[in-house]
Amino acid sequence: MYHTKAPTPTMTIDQNLHFDCVNAINTFHVICLSGYSASIYERYPSLAKKFLPMNELAILDALQSIKTPLMDTFVAAFTWMGNIGQLWIILGIVLICIPQTRRLGVAVLIAFALGTLITSGIIKPLLMRPRPCDINPHVPLIIDRPFGSSFPSGHTTSAFASAFALLFMRHPRAPKALIIVVFVLAVFMAFTRLYCYVHYPTDVLAGILVGLLAAFLSAKIMSIYNTNHPSKETK
Repeated sequence: MYHTKAPTPTMTIDQNLHFDCVNAINTFHVICLSGYSASIYERYPSLAKKFLPMNELAILDALQSIKTPLMDTFVAAFTWMGNIGQLWIILGIVLICIPQTRRLGVAVLIAFALGTLITSGIIKPLLMRPRPCDINPHVPLIIDRPFGSSFPSGHTTSAFASAFALLFMRHPRAPKALIIVVFVLAVFMAFTRLYCYVHYPTDVLAGILVGLLAAFLSAKIMSIYNTNHPSKETK
């Protein structure tokens, strides 16, 4: 009797795709479903503190220990500049007003608009995650409670959409110092949302990811446009 040797198992394309899909689903569970789960806890507030992912309220509570009146004033003023994205809109308009960086400014505004659409127009109404100040109303707020739900952070999305747009465009006339400054401002904007007790860490993380996506789409749009409409400003 002849025995055939069993073939060595190999990873097929379908199996690779399967594992990629599993990883994507797990990422979705960690980030997106955390927002959905919190919306369920809104009906059962006594359970929220115990079961919120990563014990996020504990992180926010720890930040309250570094608060000072001076810092409260500065943080409140800075986070106000992102209420309707005015800081990033001004950045885009200023770049548009400079002929050499006009298309860079357009890319920033497109990224800002896409980020706002994805967060405020799609994800927030879908998940309706309550804000930390709704779950733990005993913490005094230094700003008015923002309108709408918590997940993801719109302020963070707008900030990082603008920052990544500058990075992805790789514009020869965009100073590296400007890109660094905008990223620093974006990071601080994200911090203010945690400091103000109006967003969870996962809200901020999701905002960064959405901002990254919005900037990527903006860069693709501008790349297609620049291919069909070459400009002297990139020379």
